[in-house]
Amino acid sequence: MRLGRTTVALATLLSLAAPAFAQSPSPPPPAAVAGAIPPAIGARASDILAIMRAQGDVAATFHPTFLAEISEEKLRAIAKQLSDQYGAPLRVMKINAADDRQATFELDYERGVAQVSLVLAGPEDGHKVTGFWITQVAPKGDSLAAIQSGFAALDGDSAFGIYSLKGTELRPLLEGGTRAPLATGSSFKLVLLAALDADIRAGRLKWSDVVPLSHKSLPSGQIQNWPDRAPMTLQSLATLMISISDNSATDTLLHLLGRERVSDFALKQDMLDSKGMPVLSTLEAFVLKEPGHKAMRERWAKARPPERLALLRSEARGWTVADAKAVMLTGTPQAIDTVEWFATPRQMANALVWFADKASPEARAILAVNPGLPDPARRGWSYIGYKGGSETGVIAANYLLIDKDGRRYIVSAAWNDRSKAVDNDRFFALVNRMITLAAPK
Repeated sequence: MRLGRTTVALATLLSLAAPAFAQSPSPPPPAAVAGAIPPAIGARASDILAIMRAQGDVAATFHPTFLAEISEEKLRAIAKQLSDQYGAPLRVMKINAADDRQATFELDYERGVAQVSLVLAGPEDGHKVTGFWITQVAPKGDSLAAIQSGFAALDGDSAFGIYSLKGTELRPLLEGGTRAPLATGSSFKLVLLAALDADIRAGRLKWSDVVPLSHKSLPSGQIQNWPDRAPMTLQSLATLMISISDNSATDTLLHLLGRERVSDFALKQDMLDSKGMPVLSTLEAFVLKEPGHKAMRERWAKARPPERLALLRSEARGWTVADAKAVMLTGTPQAIDTVEWFATPRQMANALVWFADKASPEARAILAVNPGLPDPARRGWSYIGYKGGSETGVIAANYLLIDKDGRRYIVSAAWNDRSKAVDNDRFFALVNRMITLAAPK
């Protein structure tokens, strides 16, 4: 169950911080400085343009430590992928340097503009490139209609929405795709954070409360390897659940709050669909999806929520990590139409409204620890809250965006394919375009 994000230097090229299992540092956000462009920055930006044109000397441009992770072959392949999609690279534009070793700039293509962050080694290493991130590529002349066409071309089922928020009223700027709720993977953790926050705001719990690590699951996450019943604050568990999508933190919180209470909260707030009720723990989902549990899975699919709850109480009691396998993450999609957490983009938007309108400062801060986008300041957003989710055949992304004038937007999308793995890069290229169109101008 993929519940975080992966970005490795240039490998983020078209995926734009796609949710995955681990999180690596985002590119630095250098601030622009007045005056001439430092010679080393200008020279390396030109070298990169040449490489994007299938020319240039990769070894003379990039530091060996960079090439140890991203090979020349990979660089050339990405350059070709960009050119195939956006046409020929034309020129370097808008270089903003923080100093003589850090900068951002734009690469202008025939049909798009790529945003680049750059870090150089010192003069003793020839100012070779040690960090190179393409954080987004915005098609020229993009439109809501073009994004809609992009989603329509995906195999399987997809749904998407861009909303502005007036008070608590969602105003759709773009909605499309299937009307049926889709599997959204770890997106359900948004709802669990909102339910926890509601209990804390009601005085039933406190962020500083300490509880034992009581319910371990498979990764994503880290604390499945920690000692059993290690003491954890609720704030720590919630932060791990959202920022790196830690499944053990998630299941501990779900059992603390109570499955029935969380399910009832989600339905009353219209944050999740009844198709997935009652809310499963991540461990239960792993186990139910295993081939050896086909009979129980079929009973689950046919049962109503009260019968499912009874099934879990009788059959799933006592399940541990030893009973689970990571079948959700390998091979072909596993029961993504029955054993899952289901929602429409509007229901996910309802969950994000909580954090825009009702949440405590602590909950809002937790949602922003991993913004899911590199260098958010350069986009003009004053706040980015994010949670996504994925497994084989499932990808989803959900953003709460607030600009410097306090205008609020929500972007939500999901894509399911019951027959094969989805293309995360393709999905996030579309999501990135949605955010770019909503971004402050």
